[in-house]
Amino acid sequence: MTSKPAKPARAKKPFDGARLIPLLRAPHDDKHLVAILRELGHTKDLLESSRTWPPSIELKKLGLALQFEGKRTGKPKLLQIQFELRRRWTGHSKYRGLLPYGLSPDLRTADRSTALVGHATKVTEGDDWSYYDFPTHQVAMGFGKTFVETVFVMADKSV
Repeated sequence: MTSKPAKPARAKKPFDGARLIPLLRAPHDDKHLVAILRELGHTKDLLESSRTWPPSIELKKLGLALQFEGKRTGKPKLLQIQFELRRRWTGHSKYRGLLPYGLSPDLRTADRSTALVGHATKVTEGDDWSYYDFPTHQVAMGFGKTFVETVFVMADKSV
């Protein structure tokens, strides 16, 4: 009697961070947002599980954090997505998924002015940070001596 060969384990597809961008300003209980959070392993209710106000979700093992608006009335809405790429001192692992707009964790500091050309409507550069404006949100990237270290996607507060 011969046994069947074991099926090879299916490689888990990396999470695509761009899936969160359309959910900026979505309420914390939006069904699409809740489904993505479950997919990422977060199953607790935001208002019951958050230890801070405004509420936040830190998926430290994934290198991902979500910040919601600070109003105590109504439903908190997603305002910011944070992807940690190198900063171990935050307690986050390195984000291993796909970054929005084809960004790479290997983006060199020297290339930051051209990183989102063709996507962003405006680029503002500082010493350690660059800001890229879009019609409904802004991408902020923190740079170290050589590479991008952190990527934030923030809802435009005027929208």
